[in-house]
Amino acid sequence: MNPALWLLAGAAFASPVPDTPVTTLPDDLQAAFLQAEDDWQDGRLLDAERGFEQIITAAPTFDRALRRRCGVLLQLGERDAALPLCDQAHQMRPSAENAMGLARVLLQPSDRLPGSHLEDLDRARTLIDATLEDVPDSLIAWQNLCLWSVAQEDLDTLGQCAAALERLDPQASGTLYHQALWHMESGRLNQAARHLEKAIHAGLDEGTADAAEARLSTLFARAQGPTSSTSWLPWLVGGSLAALLLMLGLAPQRSRS
Repeated sequence: MNPALWLLAGAAFASPVPDTPVTTLPDDLQAAFLQAEDDWQDGRLLDAERGFEQIITAAPTFDRALRRRCGVLLQLGERDAALPLCDQAHQMRPSAENAMGLARVLLQPSDRLPGSHLEDLDRARTLIDATLEDVPDSLIAWQNLCLWSVAQEDLDTLGQCAAALERLDPQASGTLYHQALWHMESGRLNQAARHLEKAIHAGLDEGTADAAEARLSTLFARAQGPTSSTSWLPWLVGGSLAALLLMLGLAPQRSRS
């Protein structure tokens, strides 16, 4: 798995419980936390992980640092180490941000416990549904629902979340990609090709674009001859959801509040 595909951000959407402000930390820890976020933003992942760990040691009830460290570990490919941190942050403060951070980790299969993924998907869906009930326009919740729908090969739900993303963030590469995927797996190959081209122009990463174009070419070729039903997942994820997440490209917010 490519660890750079797994980014957990402070979610940029309205929440009934605002994210824990940095100003709740002492001045010296505020500076250290913001430095760790800058390290993460600039790709210095090991420095960021150490920085967030130091914040947690000094301020163990600052849930935002728990979620941030969870996100860095996920980027580093340490899904099983990330999960308890996001779980702890959510238990400490069950905000929309923490719920969706936890859901994002649960959507990634465990390396050590592969048989637990269906249970994790059920738990992720419960968190997603609860967040959308409280925050209907939560962008990250709809993104997570799209990821869930791909893991479950649920075409109806994929269409629902693709429509929501189009309403909330129509020009984003992730939105256009999910629309392409929905059209592709629904047999509307020309529409899929148009949306995929737009997604690439909007910044869809090369690896995901190449995989989608290969899948689309296969479907076009199959449309000219005998057809057979095949699963989405082998070409999409190859054992994990990593390839699908790159187009989300979520980076930590630079909010100084």
